[in-house]
Amino acid sequence: MFFGESMFSQKSNASKLAMLGLSEILDENAFEMIDCQVVSQHLLTLGAVAISREEFASELQSSCPELTRFVNWPESPVKVCDLRPK
Repeated sequence: MFFGESMFSQKSNASKLAMLGLSEILDENAFEMIDCQVVSQHLLTLGAVAISREEFASELQSSCPELTRFVNWPESPVKVCDLRPK
């Protein structure tokens, strides 16, 4: 599980590209969920789904049995043209 915080950008839609890049990296590292913390229309357009507190607690327990380190974190900046929508 990856725990996200608020994102902002000075360029329109830059946070959407950042989320796309993050999603690819997390997918390559077998992360099951991104905890976005607050439901927003923006996140819903990106595929976010609101779940109950009980479901979240269950996911948290099964997804976080131990600490995980990224093994495929990019060593250099990722070009926007290299991002692949899922």
